[in-house]
Amino acid sequence: MASSSVPTISIPNISHLVSVKLSDTNYLVWESQVQPFLLGQNLWRFVDGSHPCPSPTLPPYDKSESSTPSLANPLKFRLFSITKGSKSISEYLAQAKSLADELTAIQEPVSNSDLVTYVLRGLGIDYQMIVMAILNFPPLPSFSDLRTRLLAFEGQQP
Repeated sequence: MASSSVPTISIPNISHLVSVKLSDTNYLVWESQVQPFLLGQNLWRFVDGSHPCPSPTLPPYDKSESSTPSLANPLKFRLFSITKGSKSISEYLAQAKSLADELTAIQEPVSNSDLVTYVLRGLGIDYQMIVMAILNFPPLPSFSDLRTRLLAFEGQQP
């Protein structure tokens, strides 16, 4: 079995660069050795106070700063453009529900009316009669009720 080599990053150990250990009597000598090292590592700003301290508590989560839009947009597009095609009603509805569940999991829930609308839009000409019946008698059904109606309609088709 071949051994794998994982590259490692070498971080300078300050104890090799500072010959004096800090004590209550040698601060100035110790600082004269530590400060150049910290400056070279771009860390001195944390010591001299020029870099502000972080908050001791976590700031409130800001949804606008999350990466959710980059995940949500393709899922929303797929849900909006979903079509039944040659799939069975069960497969088609499972695909639509799965996309809606994925969006909900990333804090982008899809309303029942939107989900029902997307499903109805993608059914195609073979389902035009039931789509028109559903749209002409508001309110829109729940997704579960729509599933029941579409399965019954599919069962009546030759």
